[in-house]
Amino acid sequence: MNWEDLGVENTKEYVAKVYSKTGQFMRVLTDITDDLTFSQQILTPGTTTTIRLARSAENTIELREPLTDQAGVGYTDQTGDPYVVTSTTANTVGPDTDIEIGLGVDIFAHYGGYEPLVDDKGEPYVDQDGDPYIVSTGAPMGRRVFSGKIMKYRAHYGDTEYVEATLISHGVELTKGELIKSGAATTVTYPSTEIATIAKSVLDTNPGRIGYTTGSIDTTGVTPTMKFELNTKLEGIKSLYSQTPDGYFWYVDVGENLLYIKKRNTVADHIFVKGKHLADIDIEKSAEDLRNKVYFVGGDPGSGTLFKVYTDAAAIADSELGVHRITDRRFTLTASAQRYASKVMSEYGRPIWTSTITIPSSVYDIESIKLGQMVGFRNFGNFVDTQLLQIVRYNYTSTLITLTLGTLQEGMAEIIADLDEGLSNEQYQQLPTTPS
Repeated sequence: MNWEDLGVENTKEYVAKVYSKTGQFMRVLTDITDDLTFSQQILTPGTTTTIRLARSAENTIELREPLTDQAGVGYTDQTGDPYVVTSTTANTVGPDTDIEIGLGVDIFAHYGGYEPLVDDKGEPYVDQDGDPYIVSTGAPMGRRVFSGKIMKYRAHYGDTEYVEATLISHGVELTKGELIKSGAATTVTYPSTEIATIAKSVLDTNPGRIGYTTGSIDTTGVTPTMKFELNTKLEGIKSLYSQTPDGYFWYVDVGENLLYIKKRNTVADHIFVKGKHLADIDIEKSAEDLRNKVYFVGGDPGSGTLFKVYTDAAAIADSELGVHRITDRRFTLTASAQRYASKVMSEYGRPIWTSTITIPSSVYDIESIKLGQMVGFRNFGNFVDTQLLQIVRYNYTSTLITLTLGTLQEGMAEIIADLDEGLSNEQYQQLPTTPS
């Protein structure tokens, strides 16, 4: 990292700040040798990334920490600024260092610069003294692009010595944090409640790092009755998503630590122009995962196992039959099962368009691109200019971002995970509402 490049035009620098397990700032990692890179897709709570540090695990390192009393309360001067003490650790990783399991790490990208504000003719706007108004481009003061904690680290010895630390985003707390609870009860029911309201309540109860804003969770107009039994918050969010209307998506932003449950936009959030942002594009139309007839096996509402079949006749007529089976014992209401099946058929009932494109940071503010947003195209002179595709996955690096557009394809790992989750949830039924 070159501190002199912060805020300089056409450069990008990353600043990685380390925090204690209680959230106190510790120091900036100044010996990272690689640029940030990570991947994420919609319908996930986050991702991981790896950083490499040019240090030997056996060397010492200087550490600056707030000076505190025996109770852990920091001493401050008369202006309220904390006193800081400098110490030398026994080594560069492990306890009492800045590389230890559970320490928080926030990574900020600094890029762009400052330039005069001009009108449509290129003439600068000036104040009463004739000085031009200056505006920022990009994020010269920094934009947080990844927030997480150290999950593991390893030391390498050989011709070169270094330490690699794996960071996991804070969305992991939705799986590893406290369950959905009401007091001590692990069975929680929300009768006829708006999906957005339930999602916010789940996050507000035993809250962690993941939150929401007034604009991050859309009101759906759907008020299902939801019952959670020994469920993680992630399982709860997945169940809520299954009840959202067609066109909704969700994910946890790894830079903002916010849960998004949003309706897909009907206009382009980003327009990429041939010859300016990209040179070419491959667009694929596929019918390999058609799902337009769904057999649904749910739980027992008291009158026998819920067993339904739902069909999209128009989609079958337009393409061909694609049978899909869903087994989830948590569903005991026909309306809830139908919403879930309709959502599946809406996404996969007909052949889907997909594409993968790469956008360089030299021609576009790639940090402004978010999962779930819509992409349009210009200057191709054919049907490509009419396409509107959703960003379902991206691979971020310092110099470019690779976007997967279209509909998220379910891989074998996701299928197995869903099966395991379904089996676990079936075992949790009929449990006492509160553990002894």
